[in-house]
Amino acid sequence: MFLQWLREQLSNKKILIIYYAFRLQSDLQAVKNAFLSPYSNGLFEGQINRLRTIKRMIYGREGLVILEKRVLFRF
Repeated sequence: MFLQWLREQLSNKKILIIYYAFRLQSDLQAVKNAFLSPYSNGLFEGQINRLRTIKRMIYGREGLVILEKRVLFRF
């Protein structure tokens, strides 16, 4: 179904989504793995977002010791 949609987009030269379709086609193996794999890096990305948010909140006010405590202690 996805490959059929991709072929249709690549054959129609008038629509703007063709650039997106070309990019998907160039990285087709990664797209297939994303559909078929049960694994995701969503939890890891969430932790990175949490760390960046904490760093922004305490920027210039607290040192690394306090940052470490805020990261390890979840409230």
